[in-house]
Amino acid sequence: PETVESIGSMAFYSCSALHGTYTFINASINASAFSSCEGVTAWCYRTVTATEAVLEACYSSASAFSVPAYVDDYAVTGMSAQAFYGCRSITSVTLPETFRTISAEAFYKCATLRSISIPEGVTAIGENAFCGCTSLTSVVIPASMDSIASQAFYNCTGMTSLTVRSAATELRSFAFAGCSS
Repeated sequence: PETVESIGSMAFYSCSALHGTYTFINASINASAFSSCEGVTAWCYRTVTATEAVLEACYSSASAFSVPAYVDDYAVTGMSAQAFYGCRSITSVTLPETFRTISAEAFYKCATLRSISIPEGVTAIGENAFCGCTSLTSVVIPASMDSIASQAFYNCTGMTSLTVRSAATELRSFAFAGCSS
C-alpha cells in the first residue's frame, strides 16, 4: 500500500476473499472502492505537516474503531469532514490522546453509533459532527473543549447523559437541539 496513489470506484467490490487492515497515506481512495468487502478495514490519512496527519476516511464493515495515535511517524491530530459520514455499521469509536479536532459532519448520520470517547486535548467539535447519531446515548465533553459548533449533536435523540467538564468559550446555535431525552 505504500506505493498506492489511488483506488477507483468499486475496485474491490464484493471481494469476499480479501481480508485485513490497510493503511493509505496521501492516496485518493474512492468511497466505494471496498464496497461489500466484509473483511476489510481501510484507513486513509492525509499529512498536514511534517509531523501530523488527519484521518481522511475509514472504510469498513466493523462496528468498533480505535483510531491510532500515530501512523508511520505522523501524529494523528484530527479527521477530515465526513470521515465516517453515514457509516451504517459503526457502534463505538475511541479517539487517541493526540486528537485536537473533530471536523464538520465527521460522524453525520451514523445512526448506530452508541459511544464515542472524546479525549482530553480535543478543543473543537465541528458543525453537524454528530448530527443524526440517534443511538448515541452519552457524551463526555473534556475540559480542553473551547468550541462546539452549530448542530454538533443535533437530533441525537437517544442521548440520555451529557457531562460537560469544560467551560467552553463558544457553544453555537442548536448545538444540542433535538436531544429529546
